[in-house]
Amino acid sequence: MSTKRGKTQFSLPERLRKARLDRDLSQQELAGYAGVHANQISRYEKGLSQPTAEKLHRMAEALEVSADFLMNGETTNAARANLEDQELLKLFQKAGELTPENKTMLKRFVNMLLNQQKIDEMATSRTG
Repeated sequence: MSTKRGKTQFSLPERLRKARLDRDLSQQELAGYAGVHANQISRYEKGLSQPTAEKLHRMAEALEVSADFLMNGETTNAARANLEDQELLKLFQKAGELTPENKTMLKRFVNMLLNQQKIDEMATSRTG
């Protein structure tokens, strides 16, 4: 799989099929996890149909890749998803469903935690 600027050269059908096979899932199994009919997975993989955003998200979740990877071939997030805390990644994916006000609050909270960690690290390096 060659990449160009963090993108794969494959199309959505090819990326979907490859991600499914990489997880050793049949079309039927992926369909069950994503809540779609197996025939629809086949249509997506043949390029005969395009998934809705909701179905794309559910398939990405089942395949443990980002929806950006499936749709656009963005490999940066796909690589990160394989390397980092899966529970945290799933929580942040779910955070996309929050209201704009709650998203703002979550961003502020995460920034606060990151800043506190920097302060703690600086204090430890000065005393250590």
